[in-house]
Amino acid sequence: MIAPDTQVTADIREAIEAWITEDPPRGQATWVNGNPRCLVWAVDGEQYSTSGLAERIVSEASGHSASITGPTWWADETGLRLHELLEEHTEEPVYTSQGGERDWSSLHVLLDKVPAGKWTSYKDLADAIGSSPIAVGQHVTRCNECELGYRVLNLRGTIAPGFTWSDENRDDDPRELLESEGVRFDSAGRADPDQRHRFG
Repeated sequence: MIAPDTQVTADIREAIEAWITEDPPRGQATWVNGNPRCLVWAVDGEQYSTSGLAERIVSEASGHSASITGPTWWADETGLRLHELLEEHTEEPVYTSQGGERDWSSLHVLLDKVPAGKWTSYKDLADAIGSSPIAVGQHVTRCNECELGYRVLNLRGTIAPGFTWSDENRDDDPRELLESEGVRFDSAGRADPDQRHRFG
């Protein structure tokens, strides 16, 4: 369920609560094993990123736009936030101890080192910077500095379901881009493991 935090004003939080009270499924989503669109909204059955769905709810409930750190906005029935569940499951930090979003500069440096004709995985990047693959996926899909995000694939070498560009005006096919750079895919859509770029 959605649990708005302090990233928006009290007025917006009240508007969200009133909007959800009118129709409770508006505040509910189901986790699916997809990256980065890992939430299925109860309202329309569509998959969203945690931040994308939170931002849509803010917009529809209040008429305002906001940039939301999604993993802090979703909680399970016990009240644990998504980022806390991720940390518990992976035993890796998702956010800094100060409660803000982590410093992603080390990821940006590594991503820029993935050469054309190679691919890496969300897990490779996460392991290299001490994060989780889900957190990395969420960041890459939202960060304008991650222009090479199409070179990041699932561990099996497949393009993440629901892959989106951080630039909403960009609609290049990530597989076509990778193939144009020399990455080979098999008939199941898996990139050649010999072309996987590892760090360290």
